[in-house]
Amino acid sequence: MLIQEKQVRGRLRDDFEPFIETSDIQHHSESTLNEMRTSRALAAMCIAARARTDPESAAKCVVDESGDRGIDAVGISQTEETVYIVQAKASGGSPSLTEVQKFISGIKLLLNSDWDELGPKLKAHRAAVDQALDFPNLRVVAIYSYLGEDPPNSEVEAESTRFKTEINSAGEILEFEYLNLRGNFEIRNVAQGEDALDARIQFQTWSSLHDFKSEIYGSVSAIEIVELVSKFGDRLYDRNIRRVLPSSSVNDTLAETIATNPEVFWYYNNGITIVANRIATDRIRPRGSDQAFDLYGLNVVNGAQTCGAIYRAGRNGHDLEDAFVTVRVISTEGRPEDFESKVTRYTNTQNQVGGREFVALDPWQQEIRDTLYAENIQYCFKTGDVPDPESFDDTFDLEDATRALACRQGVVLATLAKREIGRMWADIHKEPYTKIFNKENDPATVYNCVNFWREVNNEINARVPHADARTGKILVHSAFMVCSLLMSRLAKQINFSDIREDISNHIGENSEMIDRFLTEVVSQHELANPNGYPQSFFKNQTKVESLESSLRRFLFNI
Repeated sequence: MLIQEKQVRGRLRDDFEPFIETSDIQHHSESTLNEMRTSRALAAMCIAARARTDPESAAKCVVDESGDRGIDAVGISQTEETVYIVQAKASGGSPSLTEVQKFISGIKLLLNSDWDELGPKLKAHRAAVDQALDFPNLRVVAIYSYLGEDPPNSEVEAESTRFKTEINSAGEILEFEYLNLRGNFEIRNVAQGEDALDARIQFQTWSSLHDFKSEIYGSVSAIEIVELVSKFGDRLYDRNIRRVLPSSSVNDTLAETIATNPEVFWYYNNGITIVANRIATDRIRPRGSDQAFDLYGLNVVNGAQTCGAIYRAGRNGHDLEDAFVTVRVISTEGRPEDFESKVTRYTNTQNQVGGREFVALDPWQQEIRDTLYAENIQYCFKTGDVPDPESFDDTFDLEDATRALACRQGVVLATLAKREIGRMWADIHKEPYTKIFNKENDPATVYNCVNFWREVNNEINARVPHADARTGKILVHSAFMVCSLLMSRLAKQINFSDIREDISNHIGENSEMIDRFLTEVVSQHELANPNGYPQSFFKNQTKVESLESSLRRFLFNI
């Protein structure tokens, strides 16, 4: 046995195998049981290294079992908006074509949410995986991990390359890599030092209320934050009340600012709060600028969304040289036992002002609210507004209105709303906000558009349970485009400015037409994107526009 393989197996045995579930394979011989345990540990080590999580959590991601369709582990990183899918073989040699084809077939089933064909262990992760597959900036990394030295042969490489090209036909979401003995040797120590969240952070400028050992606050380059998240991943937020959220209007606004106007990011962002066990520096009297501080046992207790947005901007190749963020570090050294929990609690109960909050400054929003209120309809457009369905005949919020009005405006804005709804509120004085929230869309029109959006989605959702998994995904992800085109098709039948208009009745009368149209949507999608991922397709402006013209012709000729 090569010394590298011996060292990898040693780390698997000591760091991961104690957490591996083996109750389903106890009937095997001892040698087979040991090999299967090691293979599962290898899959867990891959998840721990890529998703940057601890061995016990990584072991819970292992789904290896009889009938697993070649998928041995699935891990999710909220920060990276990434799903990691692993097949692991602890034996030597290089990947065979049959094994890789089996792995590919399993990945296809997973991407299409074809859960009936997947094993019970993987089904137990269904909710988390389905949610992850809807990440706005979804990235799927398929990893074939093995302990052989040789790379895959040309036939195997061609197979995985062909598969990757098919899935990425409408947008880059899938990566496929082979992790051989050398690659596993490089990550073998991933579990070592997992408890030590220690880092050195360079402050451009800083200050303190008392003493730097107690607390510091100042300006930090966004590049430093990228490196911090790259090193620790989601572990940075272990003691936060929440981790990085996969999608929100605030996240969209953060991402837009740092990508397009990094020089003003510091002015617009509330910053990051870190709690550390201890703050230190290598100077007795730290400089007031360009000073590095060592943070021991650090944890981000507020600003997880900011960290996530900065990290993704860096990962996507945006220039962060001019981007800075305010960072506050508080030491728990010498403080009461409950001090950190109080800091976490209170920093997370302060309101973060984002694009959505500035919508409240638009008097037209208040006019919509007041007009509908007189009709006993509640419109919640301010952060903190609480829906009260018991007191009102109906209730809806700003996101409902934005989606619906974007669809009324046309497929272009509908696709933008699907991709980045937060951009719709980035500036209440400019497009796209002014395109949809204006007096041409009076309060009755706003309400009727929301009802139209709801009814179309009801039509779609009623068909999903009776469709195969891929068709269901196509229908769900096409909703924005479908709603926009149907609004255009039924514009002459429906008086959107009449608050008494019965939208449900109009949709019901056209149910047969809608059914034929949805069938055509699926058919034309499969012609345009036969093996690609539907979510990527319907967020791709160019792809959607290319599909729109032919679908519009079909729709208006029914």
